[in-house]
Amino acid sequence: MRKIPAALLSLALTASLTVPTAAAARQTSSLPELDGHWSQAAFERWHGYGIVEGDVRGMRPDDAMTVGEFAALLCRTLGYTETVDNPYADLKGDEWYAPYILRLTAAGILQGDGKNCRATEPMDRQRATVLYARAIRMTPSQDPDLSEFVDGDQAADWAAGYIDAMAQAGIIQGVGGGQLALNREITRGSIVTILNNSVAQYVQEEGAVITGEVNGILLVAAPNVTVENAQIHGNVLAAPAAGDLTVKDSTLDGDLLVDANGAALSLDGVKVEGELNLAGGENTLELGADCQVSLLSVDGADCSVSVADGASVDTLTARSAVKVDNQGVISTARIQADQVVIDGNRPASVEVAEGVTPPTNSEGDEVTGSEDGDQGGSGGGSGGGQEDKPVSGILGVRPVDQEGSLEELPAVTAQATQKEGEDFVRVALSTDDVVPIHQSEDAGKGAWVGVAFEAPEGYAEETFRYTFSTQSSPTADNSAELTENPDIGEGKYAVFFINASSISPKTHITLQWGEESEPVRYEVDLSGVKTPAVELEGVTVSTHELPAGVESSAEGLSFDASTALVQNGGSGELSQEQVQGMGGGGEYTVYYAVPQALGDGTLKFDKIARSINGGALNTWSISSETDAQSGSGWWTKDSTHYFFKWGAVFASQQDGQYVMTDDGLYQYTLHFLESDGGQDNVVATCTFTIDLSGYTIAPSAD
Repeated sequence: MRKIPAALLSLALTASLTVPTAAAARQTSSLPELDGHWSQAAFERWHGYGIVEGDVRGMRPDDAMTVGEFAALLCRTLGYTETVDNPYADLKGDEWYAPYILRLTAAGILQGDGKNCRATEPMDRQRATVLYARAIRMTPSQDPDLSEFVDGDQAADWAAGYIDAMAQAGIIQGVGGGQLALNREITRGSIVTILNNSVAQYVQEEGAVITGEVNGILLVAAPNVTVENAQIHGNVLAAPAAGDLTVKDSTLDGDLLVDANGAALSLDGVKVEGELNLAGGENTLELGADCQVSLLSVDGADCSVSVADGASVDTLTARSAVKVDNQGVISTARIQADQVVIDGNRPASVEVAEGVTPPTNSEGDEVTGSEDGDQGGSGGGSGGGQEDKPVSGILGVRPVDQEGSLEELPAVTAQATQKEGEDFVRVALSTDDVVPIHQSEDAGKGAWVGVAFEAPEGYAEETFRYTFSTQSSPTADNSAELTENPDIGEGKYAVFFINASSISPKTHITLQWGEESEPVRYEVDLSGVKTPAVELEGVTVSTHELPAGVESSAEGLSFDASTALVQNGGSGELSQEQVQGMGGGGEYTVYYAVPQALGDGTLKFDKIARSINGGALNTWSISSETDAQSGSGWWTKDSTHYFFKWGAVFASQQDGQYVMTDDGLYQYTLHFLESDGGQDNVVATCTFTIDLSGYTIAPSAD
């Protein structure tokens, strides 16, 4: 992320991180408790967008903001929806803030302390600065220098790079007296003012058209937005909530950062002086005539780029597989991922990172530079060392069926990189074909894929130390022998096999080569591994009636009248008494039917796991072979469908009053599992959303 004009942001954290000495002039406010408060304008703006919410106590601008509240604010602003399995020991999963914490974790913004997320703790200035910097895609400084602040040496190692980058961008200037005061709590009013001062224009209206001059961040959080005849003096951030985006006849002094997924981006007559980055997956980018892009980088999977005749790109950096149709000019292509396809005009120079397959065209022919020069370099990035750095010595390992019933299994490819400012290495595994369920040597059946780490040159020991788990570990607590196998490569390797079909695979590896070396952490990304699991189709859902053809019975599927008041997609006002009487207090029931047909076979399962809004997975041992009348009122089947009933909570008590949880939106993820006693493998998944956002709960008259 490039420097934002200091003229716009010079007061961003000076105003928001410092308690003002005098209150603002008194104004009439839509939020009466804020009349005359220095943060009034900021709260009114972002409350109007539906981003900032209070509770029965109001907006509480002078209260410290908790981590959970901050997570909710960022998720509402940017529209994060992707989630992860709960990695935190202090998060049960049913708290109102739990979905926001897990979405922020999935986005890489919140990382916790290795064990806990500390969601109920007040934010200090240091943590607030880092999380906000990550949210607006600020790149941490590689060699931070905070000597201009008298307490700059108090910054933690994990935070110093972000704090320095925020200071260089003009977003933070301390609290006066040359102090950062990083350990001091930050208030809700301060956080909202940071957001207000740094985001010049926030777009949440579908189909909006932006023109003219924008001084600062243009944050797009809606689909089908057009930027036309505009001069953007700052960055454009297409948030996860954004969709298709069109930019025409405009100039961007900063970066165009695309965090959306599955979006179509069209640029025509546009000059991007900074970086155009496709971070989200499955995006398509069309650079029309007269487009000039300084740096185009691709991080998201399955993206495609079209460069029209008359358009130019100074440097294309492919950190993920991408298909490029180049009818214009690409001066330099830095290839840091396998399966990059470049059709049309060849780049003037092609630099391929060590261990990476060179790019080809659609016919499979290798693409080299069109001019003499370095065409096989190290791929060490541009932009002042701000690229991901490839890490060598890490290989994918083809699995072997230990039962010998399957022919050769698909090959596994590994791509390892390390981002600046991060203290772990990302290892992305991928396969070209589906990895079938097969028997491992000693860990049961699963869709196993292997990853091997080459021992350092000159390493003489026969063993290595490691930790291999579902959660990150700073230490390597176990010991194992090295592997020598010519099918992997020359030398000795630490080899690990991961079940990609597991509902919670082990993806965190910590290695230590000898007592004198430091442990190195690795996080394995399995999103590129193809497994037999399928997404179910034809699932029907209701919150107020049994599935068609099913009668209420105590043994099969029973109907809960007390929870049937709420209809999916309905609306209305509920009284405190109504909510209290629903299922024992603010509960609703979901009835759904799942077709048994599964491709060429029948859906068979031994267990079912459910997660709501990214919360903790709850698993039930129920087999598809169970008799239809053995469901105790919550499960049954006929010749074509399985039928289920789930209970869930839509209201919680705060200060003795029932209030809606999660804004009334509940996204379900269901996994159907087959088990061999040692491994639970996902055979099918389905997702659906229950929308109760049209309902309100009236406060008590007391």
